[in-house]
Amino acid sequence: MNPVDDPVAVVAANVRKLRVKRGWSLAEAAGSASIGKSTWAQLESGQSNPSLETIWAIAQVFDVPVGALLGAENRHSWVQRASEGTRIQSANHVYQVQQLLSLRALSGVDVTLLETEPEAEPRRTKPHHRGCVEHLLVLHGRIRVGPAGEEEELAAGDLISFPGDVEHTYMTLEPGTRCLVLMEFR
Repeated sequence: MNPVDDPVAVVAANVRKLRVKRGWSLAEAAGSASIGKSTWAQLESGQSNPSLETIWAIAQVFDVPVGALLGAENRHSWVQRASEGTRIQSANHVYQVQQLLSLRALSGVDVTLLETEPEAEPRRTKPHHRGCVEHLLVLHGRIRVGPAGEEEELAAGDLISFPGDVEHTYMTLEPGTRCLVLMEFR
């Protein structure tokens, strides 16, 4: 596989570039993201396939959208086939995301596909970047989502928009639920 097409290599290069740009040692970067130094080193060397939670933690530390780590580029025209794109599996939950598009340089927007299955407990999500707004369109299935204490049940075709910079929850209600998630960074 071409290193440019290898998602692990792309993440490794982008994480290293952000760390070096910040002027941090491996230990400083790992500590700020609450990740072990050896885990960080494996990630940067391309020897580790990071979980979604690790990607989110690193994005938070560097104050960048997840797309900045996945190598999504800004282009005038973009086609991504259903079989393409970096898929990231959660280490703790029955879901994965696929980065579809990042327009952060133009408009501060990332678009991902969320594929999820029901779980016994709602998934609590820490606040994203300050000023972030999350838009979720249910493509298939049912999900309960929104800021903690203000969740709404949604079915296919329903759309919710809410502040992403507050704790929010996801509770998948139907197997095979798929959602399009648009993250707006202001």
